[in-house]
Amino acid sequence: MKKILLAAAAVFLLSVTGGCDKIKQFFGSEKFPVENVAAADSVTTSDGLFAKVEIDMDVPKNGSASADSITKWILQSCRSVCESSGLPVPADGKLDQAYADSFVRNISADFNRQLSDPEWAPMGLSLSISFPCDTVTDRFATYFSTTDIYLGGAHGSYLCFGRTIILEDARWLTWDMIPRAKDQDFLRMVLGELASQYFETSEQEAVQGMFLPDNGELPFPVCDPVLTDKGLMVIYQQYEIAPYSAGLPSCLIPYDRLKQFVTPEAAALFPADVEGN
Repeated sequence: MKKILLAAAAVFLLSVTGGCDKIKQFFGSEKFPVENVAAADSVTTSDGLFAKVEIDMDVPKNGSASADSITKWILQSCRSVCESSGLPVPADGKLDQAYADSFVRNISADFNRQLSDPEWAPMGLSLSISFPCDTVTDRFATYFSTTDIYLGGAHGSYLCFGRTIILEDARWLTWDMIPRAKDQDFLRMVLGELASQYFETSEQEAVQGMFLPDNGELPFPVCDPVLTDKGLMVIYQQYEIAPYSAGLPSCLIPYDRLKQFVTPEAAALFPADVEGN
């Protein structure tokens, strides 16, 4: 079973033991240059307990409105992860090496304090957070936000959200630009692709049988629509449609199957070689 299916060749799958795989091939362009900034720290106590913190960010560097929006989103995401997990909240600032080092240093110190508390004594603590730039075209840039957090015992989660920004006017792509996405025709198409691509079966009924919604219908995803170089990615989070063991069900809808569901504005973002563009 896949943890998540990502369309691009650069796949960011973070785990407590696996560390952080960095993008080596580069999707940035002269129009949208990106600089990778990363920091990490880890410690293992004499009792075999571990603490690990990692942050990895592709920071846009061209000073555009789109770059500014992405920077604000990354900063807000870092704050939200820490606030929701009871960890030290980083101060807003410039996304640079100093920010990454401070983020890791403060959370690592908090983890080490917890490990030294005899009343707490967790198995270990870890946080891996990443913001890879996945795809850049002349029309849009797509980022992913991945968070893998473990707070001892059974307390942990893995999240992956994608966001696509329109470079011309710095607006984020939303489901409002795909107005027919809630139509049953669209959701049936997504169900079919989830079955074949993610669950690797032709039996859609078997996939529906594991859904958490009692009626077996596929709900609308909470993650924003995500454009890649091949099509639209639909991502569901843990427990959103299926049990924890199912991971993050996701699939890719090719561009040539999307035109009937999207606004002309959204269709204009598709690659030029898609019929009608």
